[in-house]
Amino acid sequence: MTAKQDYYAQVLFQLMGYKDQYTNLTFAKQWDDVAERIWNTYKDYISQDGTTEALAAEQTTDAASDEAKARALYDYVRRTIKTTGHVGLVSDDLPKPEDVLEQKEGSAVAKNLLLINLLNQAGVDAYPMLIRTRSNGKINIDWVQTQQFNRLITVVKLSDRRWFLNPGSPYCPFGQLTPAYNVDNGLLIKESAGKIINIKTPDMKNKIAIETDAQLRNDGGIVCQSTIEFIGMHAVEERSRMHNGDILAYLEDHLQEVSENVTIDSFHISQMDSIHKPLVVQVQYQIPDIVEQTGPVAFFEAPLLLKMSKNPFVREKRKFAVDYEFARSSSEVINITLPDAMSLSEKPTKSIARMKDLRFVKIYFISDNEIEVRRTFRLGRTRFLPAHYSKLRQTFEKIVQSDQDKIVLSNL
Repeated sequence: MTAKQDYYAQVLFQLMGYKDQYTNLTFAKQWDDVAERIWNTYKDYISQDGTTEALAAEQTTDAASDEAKARALYDYVRRTIKTTGHVGLVSDDLPKPEDVLEQKEGSAVAKNLLLINLLNQAGVDAYPMLIRTRSNGKINIDWVQTQQFNRLITVVKLSDRRWFLNPGSPYCPFGQLTPAYNVDNGLLIKESAGKIINIKTPDMKNKIAIETDAQLRNDGGIVCQSTIEFIGMHAVEERSRMHNGDILAYLEDHLQEVSENVTIDSFHISQMDSIHKPLVVQVQYQIPDIVEQTGPVAFFEAPLLLKMSKNPFVREKRKFAVDYEFARSSSEVINITLPDAMSLSEKPTKSIARMKDLRFVKIYFISDNEIEVRRTFRLGRTRFLPAHYSKLRQTFEKIVQSDQDKIVLSNL
């Protein structure tokens, strides 16, 4: 499930006002009231000129359209301003745009307000939008409370299309939102007008593609060279994980899911900052003692990087939907060269596991002293209802069983 809060039984109260002999208070009754109060807080951030006016002109000098301006300013804020910790939607610690520019850092909220300011200075209408991140549950549109929201994004309308932007993520392409931010709807604020609108981002291909060349050694170890391409939201997530981190430790964590004894010889990361291209990881590594010997027969599992070792769905029954952050696919090909002292004795059979919008295929090909394994997976939707849970669980169980298949060898 996306968030437990969506399944709680709740009684929500809306306080409309309070009055006694000394006090007469009124509270928000409709979304326009919330919008007006938020706008009064943000308007100085959005309209502040001076430094931002000159910068907006400088960054859009070569832009021939409003969309080109929007893309240039989005990329500027995304790349040059470091994202710091969240300080709240409304806070005394929220810096003004000129301070963000001077310090070259700010929270995601501060970066969005800076972007809105720059867009407006460039003549592109942009507005703030309050959202509730996925893990916090869905917005109740009938409960008029600011506390439902915990993050801010930017909305800009270009031609007849709305674009939803968040420069807080340094690796997210223009018009896309990270899974935490890619929710159903949010509160669009246009001065004193507030409206809950749906969020729609462009379709994105999300895929992991892996190609591996491997040589099995006479001593039972294996040497591998893998090229991994992360595409779409996978690239956004992996770039974020690598950002300011220990990349070697990151790779070791991934490869140790294949074998705890893996040793990395070398690696190379390319297109780290080219967010419109796949992230490419090339890594050379060794796994000792992958082959188990039993008399004249030996066997091993193909060291697939995407193999599934256990079923994520343990319970026999489920009352709530299964939610994924985004649709995805993967393909993995490994070509294993056998040593002269070994030959193939038995290969696993072709495996297929499928249900509606989910398909898994694994095939083995044999040529002389080479074994090629092809594994593909596609998840075409993001939600599976409880009625589909039993079939989903069975499908993943077949995938786990297939990924544990043994290749049987004989000694010459």
